[in-house]
Amino acid sequence: MPPSPVLKPKNRFSSDSTALQTPSQISDADGNTAEVTETILSVSGMTCASCVNGIERHVGSIDGVSSVKVDLMTAQATICHVSQMVPADGVRTAIEEMGFEASVLSSTTRNGKNSSAANNAALITGEQPVESWFNVEGMTCGSCVATLTDLLTVLPGVIAADVQLLTAQAMVKHRPRDIGVREIADVMSNAGYKATPLDMDSDANGGAAADLSAMALKNLEKHRKKAAIRFYWSLLFSIPMLIISMIIDMALPKSNPTAQAFHRKVFKHYSVSVICIFFIATPAQIILGAYFYKHAFKSLYRAKTANMDVLIALGTTAAYIGSIISVTIQDGDGEQFFETAVFLMTFVLLGRWLEAIAKGRTVSAVEALVKMQPEEALLVRVQPDQSAPILESINTRQIQLGDLLQVNNGMRVPCDGVVTRGQTDIDESLLTGESVPVVKSEGSAVTGGTLNISQSIQMRATAINEASTLSRIVKLVREAQSSKPHIQEVADRVASRFVPLVILASVVVLIAWIGAGAAGNIRREWLDSKQAMGGFGNTSSMDGEHGREPMAYGIFSLLNAVSVLVIACPCALGLAAPTAIMVGTGLAARFGILVKGGGATMEAASKIDIVAFDKTGTLTMGKPAV
Repeated sequence: MPPSPVLKPKNRFSSDSTALQTPSQISDADGNTAEVTETILSVSGMTCASCVNGIERHVGSIDGVSSVKVDLMTAQATICHVSQMVPADGVRTAIEEMGFEASVLSSTTRNGKNSSAANNAALITGEQPVESWFNVEGMTCGSCVATLTDLLTVLPGVIAADVQLLTAQAMVKHRPRDIGVREIADVMSNAGYKATPLDMDSDANGGAAADLSAMALKNLEKHRKKAAIRFYWSLLFSIPMLIISMIIDMALPKSNPTAQAFHRKVFKHYSVSVICIFFIATPAQIILGAYFYKHAFKSLYRAKTANMDVLIALGTTAAYIGSIISVTIQDGDGEQFFETAVFLMTFVLLGRWLEAIAKGRTVSAVEALVKMQPEEALLVRVQPDQSAPILESINTRQIQLGDLLQVNNGMRVPCDGVVTRGQTDIDESLLTGESVPVVKSEGSAVTGGTLNISQSIQMRATAINEASTLSRIVKLVREAQSSKPHIQEVADRVASRFVPLVILASVVVLIAWIGAGAAGNIRREWLDSKQAMGGFGNTSSMDGEHGREPMAYGIFSLLNAVSVLVIACPCALGLAAPTAIMVGTGLAARFGILVKGGGATMEAASKIDIVAFDKTGTLTMGKPAV
């Protein structure tokens, strides 16, 4: 594992702004224009906008990083950096040092002096280098590694090769225009080492659209299952707590035998109800609270920020410890609010579970686009000594530029290309929205993902994998979903300062109410147990005492302070805007509408009053009316 990157403050980055140098502006240590790498990572453990801001500030302060975009909904981070100054693994390590789990999904390397259009052109023509990974069988020693390395580096179009003996894998950086993955695999296999291209590769073109979406859904599904398990565990404590504290202590009449049994004092001055509630709340605070304590510690110590977990940890701890102090000081008759801590953690864990479900549903909109890309293609191998060519089924990730492919009727076109033989009708509603098939003959261009609905054709591949039209559409939708509108930037800035302000407000409330109580300015009816807390834990009325001691003003003050902590949650601030953007762009993409610019464009679109359509033919309403 590479060493952790050295963190150096940069003048082009401040905590109040995430405006960094653009990739075209970044230079290496000698002042020369450097190659910029765009790395996409999966980040687990983010709970609110404070986590997003913490990662953006921390990673953005690394020397060599030009821009940082963290998407809370998809749990992914897109980082542009100079690989010579800080590699992709260094970026991942920096995020993990903050207490989050991170894994590199893909890395795109491009020259900083090239424009985006030039990079796209190089990608489509196959001139831009890519990194392809292979499983290699048969290597036994360092001599095998050296042999394969020498064999690969002399191949035309191969820029670099890294053969790893321990993992039995090889990484080859090459130009697809000059040599493809199948040809590289054949060279290694002919040398006696069976090589198989990896379907889930980490190429330098930003990763396959299908791979990224599949990984995002996989990570979100994993997060959803963990959130569901934590919520189910919380029910083991909250349901008994609900029965005892709410039903038995409050709903049942005093004459009920069950209520009398639970209000009976069995240990010194402590009733059965108080003892049961304490032994429910204690393991709940340890087992359920460990999740919040862990994330609160990571947020404060590693990320140097305060998130929602800090509020939950403080609120539940104050409720738990305050209940112990109250009940102990007043010999079992004091007010207790153990149930506050248990119910609070249960509700928060329920919210986390529902949030994880919502994230998975929004990401599935992009996955629906990805599924339009077929997984397999028919490769036409022309045999010099045979009249009939051989058809071979291959993975679409193994298609090379210039491959001759056959598309039978009912199959989807595997990649962008040109028809070389035959004539057919193609359903291009994926791109144009028109359900009327388009006739394609020799020389016609076809697009990957479109449907062949009539005759079999043969085509020549001209754009593959990430260079295909469908992959670029998916990438555009993903970038639109991760872009932040102005309102979200404002919400993120507020959320980053929200937690410290809430803690400060809670302390002020505590001090103010304690001062008011010491001065005798708190009304007695406010301190009455039944009005303040519902009478939990006080059994004096069951013993025939008609008068009840009011709640101590210190406990009353603590209750108000805890209330301020637990009702303040910055999650809505951080999730509202990205949720709306993801749902909007995802649904629009499914109906053939692509939004370039994402949230900023959608925010501006809300002010549109007039829409002008430039359409050949007629503009219909979806029914027999023009």
